[in-house]
Amino acid sequence: MRFVTKGTNHQVMIESLYDIQLTVNDQELQAAATWAVEVVTDTFMDLTEVNSSVTQIVVPNEYVTPLFTQFKARALHYAAQNVSTHQDAWILHMDEES
Repeated sequence: MRFVTKGTNHQVMIESLYDIQLTVNDQELQAAATWAVEVVTDTFMDLTEVNSSVTQIVVPNEYVTPLFTQFKARALHYAAQNVSTHQDAWILHMDEES
């Protein structure tokens, strides 16, 4: 799962990550797939209080997409271009409010 956020609403992100952790800790889900949670942000957020296995991807301020996209589209483009994902992986993109 990949969350995309500016990184300014820390409390909502923490609550969302706790909810996801409860869901993916289900034994049937654990047996069915390997889960990874990534958070793509414009600014660093300390997420270690939720789970140390959450990967945070911080988009550099100077990063510009080929079509000069902004906001979530920019962050998703950065993550897609700079994070290696297994070719058989399914990626679910979510907002922190989802």
